[in-house]
Amino acid sequence: MSQAHTLCHTITKLDVPRWADPRIEAQLRCHYTKQPMDPALHSVKWYRGSHEIFRYTPQEIT
Repeated sequence: MSQAHTLCHTITKLDVPRWADPRIEAQLRCHYTKQPMDPALHSVKWYRGSHEIFRYTPQEIT
């Protein structure tokens, strides 16, 4: 079961492999829309159960 929580932006689609080998890179995709007055995307966090497994923060990318 997948859950998605968001503030401001609307998640339109999540692409997550059902199974993954931890030794091989996998792709996680989150498609979203935002309204003109919504703030910029701050971060996207992925969890498996209660454990954070990946975090994307655009401001940290150089």
